Formats: sequence, C-alpha cells, structure tokens
Amino acid sequence: MAALKFFARSIITFNNNLHCYSLTKQLLPLTANQISKRWASFKSSPQYSENINYTDFEVTKDPEEWKWVEHYLPSTRVPDSPKNITKPLASGWKPAKEEAKQLPYFIARTRNHMQPVYLKRKQRGMRRVTVLRRISGDVMALEADLKKYLEEVMGKEMGTQIIEPSGVIKFRGDCASRIKDWMELKGF
Repeated sequence: MAALKFFARSIITFNNNLHCYSLTKQLLPLTANQISKRWASFKSSPQYSENINYTDFEVTKDPEEWKWVEHYLPSTRVPDSPKNITKPLASGWKPAKEEAKQLPYFIARTRNHMQPVYLKRKQRGMRRVTVLRRISGDVMALEADLKKYLEEVMGKEMGTQIIEPSGVIKFRGDCASRIKDWMELKGF
C-alpha cells in the first residue's frame, strides 16, 4: 500500500495556489481568463446568428399533408370506453354497468376507465393501506356495505377511515383485489 501511495504521488500533483491538477511533474497554471470561461454565464456565450446549415423546411396548411403529422403527435385525450361489451376483454377489463347508478352511492372510474382502488405502502413496506377514491353519494352506506363484504371474505374485522369531503375510504391491510371483485359484483 505504501508503494502505491508513493507511485501515485509521483504522477499526480496538486498545487494549492493555482488550483489545478497535473498528470505530469510539471504544473499547468490557469490564467484568470481561463477560469472566467470555465464558470461563464449565458452573457459570455456567442450570439445567435442565422445558420445556413439547418435543414430546409416549409410550412403547409394543406389538411391532406397535416393528417400525416397528426399521426405522430401524442393523443390529447383518452378515447371513450368501448360500449356494448358482453364479456371481459383479454386484459380483464370490464365496463361499468348502468345498474350501478341506481345505488345510493357511486364510484366513478378514473380518466383511463380503471377502478380507483390503490394500495399504499408505508413504513418501508410494513404497513399497507388500501385506498378507494372517487366516491360520491352516501359514503357511510358504501363503507358499511363494503366493510361487511370484506369481513365475510377475509374472516377478520376491518379497520376503516372515511374522509367524506374528498370521497375517500381507507382500509387497513391489502384488500385491493377483494374490493375490485366487490365493485365488479355491484357493477362499478
């Protein structure tokens, strides 16, 4: 180890006065002009001038040509969900049923037409909380129905927290898949 330190000292040197490294035994001093260029601001960069090296382009207003450009632009909105689907799609997605609107509460889908059930992990993954969002109507009745279903299925008492102004219910533990199953049974 001592030989390695001795070898490294002979190759790399450091000068405290000039603040520069040298890979040879000679020091390369930095001038004040070089230091100011190194920490330069946008004011010292060259001014923009018309460059003839850019690719030529033309502006078009022809709708036939513009449709090919629109093909490559990202979509600005999520397309509407497919209607009249009798069986689930290959991904397992099912549309919401009309009979769900007859209940005293309603759970709206997200903008991507998915069920708003989320699993949050806290305290380095040791604490799991399932969150149900986008609830409107009678939140207390929804919590009572869903809690009764979960206690029957899981065989234990469920701890819940209701945040009524924002339409959110939190359940202690990982029960996201069971809540999604209940939502499918009810038609949400």
